[in-house]
Amino acid sequence: MFFIASTENTYVEATSYLTIAEADEIITAQQGSEAWGGLSNQVKEVILNQSSLAVDGVFSYRGKRTDANQVLKFPRGGAKIIPISLKYAVAMLALKYARDEAFKGITSESIGKMSWTFEKSKNGITDEILSFLRPLRAKGVKIN
Repeated sequence: MFFIASTENTYVEATSYLTIAEADEIITAQQGSEAWGGLSNQVKEVILNQSSLAVDGVFSYRGKRTDANQVLKFPRGGAKIIPISLKYAVAMLALKYARDEAFKGITSESIGKMSWTFEKSKNGITDEILSFLRPLRAKGVKIN
């Protein structure tokens, strides 16, 4: 397993939108953060990678990737930094993973004529997390 946090210099190969220090700062300010604080850095890396990939799959996002070869969907539109709302969404999902509460939220996504249905017990994206992601999504995308 490898972990590369997104920075202005590493965004192409990044596997996570947050460093452990950034995640610790955001998560420890949340109620019930004890589950996160008790994890090893290695486990936190795995959770941050998983949370970043899960958030990538929620919406089709506005703009094009800054680099066509980047692993994650952000940064976009020539930027080299990650939007703070995206960092918060990843942190909130990471905390849910740490609490073993993930995968209780949206049930389906549709883009035009295409649609996907998720098992409620397996996606973890809550309305709180969606509130951070909605401003970044592309127009014409409907989430249920």
